[in-house]
Amino acid sequence: MAKKRILWIDVVRAWGMLFIIWGHTLKVWGSFQGAFFFTVNVPIFFALSGYLYHPQKFIKQIYKLICNLLLPYVFTASVMVIGSILLNHIPHWGALKSMGSGKELVKAAVFGMGGSTPLIGVGTKIIMPEIGAIWFLIALFWASIVFNALMKALDSKKDGFWLVGVITLIVCYVGFWMTPYHNDIKTNGELPWSLNAAMIGLFFLWFGQLLKRVPVLWRSKRIGGMIILVATMIYLLVCYYDRFNHFGMATAFASNWTVSLIGALSGCVVMMLFAYWVEKLVTGTKLIKVLTSLAHYGQASLVVLCFHIMELSLVNPEVFIGHVTHFPAAADTFTNVLYRIIVSLIAIWFVKRVPFLRKVFFNRQNQFKFQSRIKFANS
Repeated sequence: MAKKRILWIDVVRAWGMLFIIWGHTLKVWGSFQGAFFFTVNVPIFFALSGYLYHPQKFIKQIYKLICNLLLPYVFTASVMVIGSILLNHIPHWGALKSMGSGKELVKAAVFGMGGSTPLIGVGTKIIMPEIGAIWFLIALFWASIVFNALMKALDSKKDGFWLVGVITLIVCYVGFWMTPYHNDIKTNGELPWSLNAAMIGLFFLWFGQLLKRVPVLWRSKRIGGMIILVATMIYLLVCYYDRFNHFGMATAFASNWTVSLIGALSGCVVMMLFAYWVEKLVTGTKLIKVLTSLAHYGQASLVVLCFHIMELSLVNPEVFIGHVTHFPAAADTFTNVLYRIIVSLIAIWFVKRVPFLRKVFFNRQNQFKFQSRIKFANS
């Protein structure tokens, strides 16, 4: 029997995706608005994965992660690479754009990094091109495997869960330290396959599980409301502090590692608790339909992410929006956000009606035939 979906978690997924879309549409990323959207838009997905964590047999977990994360990554990266190569060699309308040369794009797809950065160990000799926000799928793949290993090894021991927290926090700081974005310590560059981001995301996985294990947050409306208020204030203060150089998980960048971490953690608390208590508040009223609609969007967050990145990488909406409307900057951004939300809704509709795409992006519910022959012993 399929597990019942938790409404508020899908609402948070939708919220996170809207933050990603809006952040990518901003004209100026180095701003309070940029920090507001980017500080939490990816960490929240790691925190949700941590909240939903349950121990799994390693082989089974890796198999599921390959099907649910790497398969959509390969499909999306392939579309971006092939689309760019075609656009490099055929005349095309100005609304379409290429990401670059085929050779560079293949490298970007193979290494799955979120920024154009030098690889560690080779100085600045090899600059790895970025693949876009689908780096998140690679980072979550690695972080999930390591987190499961740590939890299975330590969680059952006395204070083992807290030891996992200490370990993941240390690994998180090492992920920051290894990057070339700070001046006090000279480093060579980043690890391939978004491993620096995975090291940081590991702590957010633990934090999501920590929130689940504090029952008072989910039982007391008064305490939950107070924490939401305090966390919101902290988040806004951190966003103001980081308004010129916001936290960038893709490249493991933060102007101040601790401050940015506190801001991202606060943002996760706000999003998760607020969605939970709003669901409790509106259950039994007509407003629950609004949350349900938003939750449907969140259930398809993988589709939204991948098709948003394809559109962002291969389409230039300014040709048919900005040059026609001539709106002020804020209105122009809002128009582009609406356009991208509409694109994502069309993508959801399309994917659900194409059997192959359903298997790629909703693999848990729509498996390929060969998957039915794969059996695992009970964990």
